[in-house]
Parts: sequence; C-alpha cells; structure tokens
Amino acid sequence: MDAFFISNLKNAININNSSNKKLIKFNSLIITDKLVIYNYLKKKDYKKVICLDDKFLGFKRKKLFIQNYSYFDKLLLRIGKQHKIKIERIFLNSIYNTFSCDLPRLYAGTKFILSSLDSVISKNKVKRLIYFNDLEHEFLSKSFYQKIFEYYTKKKKIKFHIYESKHHESK
Repeated sequence: MDAFFISNLKNAININNSSNKKLIKFNSLIITDKLVIYNYLKKKDYKKVICLDDKFLGFKRKKLFIQNYSYFDKLLLRIGKQHKIKIERIFLNSIYNTFSCDLPRLYAGTKFILSSLDSVISKNKVKRLIYFNDLEHEFLSKSFYQKIFEYYTKKKKIKFHIYESKHHESK
C-alpha cells in the first residue's frame, strides 16, 4: 500500500483540490502528525487517514518523550563541555546554553514521529512512503527531515518518494 505523509494543512487542501483526489482518497493511506489535518481530511470523507498523535497516549507518550529528550540533552551537554569558549577567566558551554531548550525537544518529537510510523507501517503493510517535504523548524530545515525519512525508509526497506506537483506548496 502507498502512504502519503502530510504535515502541512495547505498540502492537505491541495491534495483535496487536485485531479488525483479520487485516486488518493480511495487507494492510499494518508498519515499526518497534525490533528487539524486529520480532522480536515475526515470531514472531506477520506477513509484511510491516520494521525500519529493517537499512537502513544498518556503515560507511555510522556515516558517516550522524557527518555528521548533526556538522551539528547545529555549528548548536547557532553558535546558542549568538549567545546567550551573561554572569555577572560570564565568557561562557557555555549553550545548547550544556546540550544538546550529547542534541540532536545525537536529530537524527541522526531523520534516520536518515527516510533509512531513504525506501528502504522507494519499494521497497514506500507510499501511506499510519499513525503510532501513539508516538515520544518527554525533550526531543522526541510532537507534535514527529508534525510531522516530517507534513512528511516531505507532501514525499513520501504520505497521513498518526494511528492512533486505544480500545485504543491509547503508554506
């Protein structure tokens, strides 16, 4: 089965308005990490829509987040200690002090998406993941997430494609 991974509402709207709508609506699985996209597509009568937000609930979700956050936070602290900056007689861990709030959270979120995808892909026997290349953050670009998904699909032995369309917008 083919699966589309959509992370931007504009792309979901474009899919719904496209000429491929019927093909996608009835023959493909749509995976999203955003509840608003899930609700929009369900309202438009898409039957095969899965929101990754539902895969881990409550304590299990919190435990997974804390585990991944702590791992990356400690890694960032260790790297920062190896590359301290000295200003007069003070040593600063500038790497950790600059990125300690955002990067561990982004790492935990990325791991959450990949862990959730594991169960969706195995349950639905996905053979090809079509990615809209619409996931990004101030620190992590679209190309970063593209590389993550390329690595993930290669490891899972799933075909990987970037969705290309003249109507495709990501912002």
